[in-house]
Amino acid sequence: MRRFIVVLLGVMLLIPAYVYAAASFQVTAFSCNPNEVKVSDQFTCTASVQNTGDASGTLNTATLYPDADNWLQSSSYPVTVNTAIGSGALTEVTFNGLRGTKAGDNGFSRIMLDDVTDTYVADNSVNVNVINVIVTDSKSASSAAASSTVDVTAQATSGGNIDVVLSFSVTSGGCSIGNQASSATTNDMTDGQTASHTWTVTMSTSTCSYSVSAQATSNPSGTVSKTDSASGSITCSSGCTSSNEGTSSSSSSGSGGGGGGGGGGSGGNESMKEQVWAEVLAGSTVTLTVSNSKIAVSSIVVSIKNAIKNFKLSVKALDAKPIDANEFDGVAYQYLQLSKENAADSDIESVKIKFNVKKSWVEENGVDLSSIVLYRYLNNQWEKISTTALDADDNNLKFEAVSSGVGYFVIGAVKQVQQTEQQPASSDTTTPNVEIESDSDAQQKGGLVRKIFENKSVNMAIIGAVVVFGLFIAGYLVYQRRNKGK
Repeated sequence: MRRFIVVLLGVMLLIPAYVYAAASFQVTAFSCNPNEVKVSDQFTCTASVQNTGDASGTLNTATLYPDADNWLQSSSYPVTVNTAIGSGALTEVTFNGLRGTKAGDNGFSRIMLDDVTDTYVADNSVNVNVINVIVTDSKSASSAAASSTVDVTAQATSGGNIDVVLSFSVTSGGCSIGNQASSATTNDMTDGQTASHTWTVTMSTSTCSYSVSAQATSNPSGTVSKTDSASGSITCSSGCTSSNEGTSSSSSSGSGGGGGGGGGGSGGNESMKEQVWAEVLAGSTVTLTVSNSKIAVSSIVVSIKNAIKNFKLSVKALDAKPIDANEFDGVAYQYLQLSKENAADSDIESVKIKFNVKKSWVEENGVDLSSIVLYRYLNNQWEKISTTALDADDNNLKFEAVSSGVGYFVIGAVKQVQQTEQQPASSDTTTPNVEIESDSDAQQKGGLVRKIFENKSVNMAIIGAVVVFGLFIAGYLVYQRRNKGK
């Protein structure tokens, strides 16, 4: 009898060892390539995941999350892994197609390994330097006499950690900055900081047209750069041989256009804004700012690959879809036409379009907010282009889209799916008294249960232990009966 009890106790002591043998996954390394990018450019991150448990297990899904700034285009990036990882072994998980839409030295909050939270990325401050730069110009006077001077100031606002070079150039009119250096450098700028430089321009006998630019280089690695530019002019007011020779101009015409789409193509009731730049440097950008309430677009920023002259950009709000275009399969807010002159398609790197949608239109049309997107007409169809929701004011929702070129566009959306059936209200409104666990407790408990019961070797161990225990109980009962029989 004593021998039987000793063996039974030994088996019972072995059962916990079998039950608690489990896989345990954790991130042991994480990096991004490249770790310095221009805003809206894609990059890739890789995590090394190790099984630190004492049994083999399968990692099904890994999901990467940005930090509280929500600087990535998507709120999460799940990857299907479905990989068996032995005890002590490693596997690599790659998160592709990440895109930073907010400049800054940005980080990540966590990686979910199935339903267990791993904060390696936050604990080790793994960041991606997403850079941007915006330049503006101002002048001490909008007009001046020949041979007099006007101060022109360029100001750059940094995005991310950058070094900035501010430059000034005359595009027409014969004005000059004399012996002054045409560029000035400011190093070690952080996100949101500004830098400025002023040039004293001596007028000639005609209108002075100029351009200022800001070239940002990522800091500290210097692996990526971005350039923004702005143009302006100073009118010659007296002592001039000619006037109004500056080629930078803007205009608007027409009326109508507006929110829901209406009449066709290039004719009819429409609004327009256009601008011409005398000279655009390779690698720079030009910005068309729109303040016409009839046009949903608020600004267009064109990144230029090759140097061009007399570049003209225009945007029109159309009453309806272009005459030759197919019907748009959705709810159209506004049709647009973006046009360029004196530049080939190959001269354009990208076209960034910011636009507004009235909240009242969203409510009136029952539109699904998450489906509001800018579409471009290509290959005889309306193709969705990358669109990001920015923010909102009292009346408008604000968006930004990036296109590879110009042409016909439509701001469109999908109507919300209305529920046609509702469950009848229950007469019993009593709510059960349920104790709610915290998210972290639930994740830890759920993760432990999952690891124990999804692991085949652990299942077999549990089953074997139960069988052995049952056999011992049966043997003990037989033994007791025999003793009673005696």
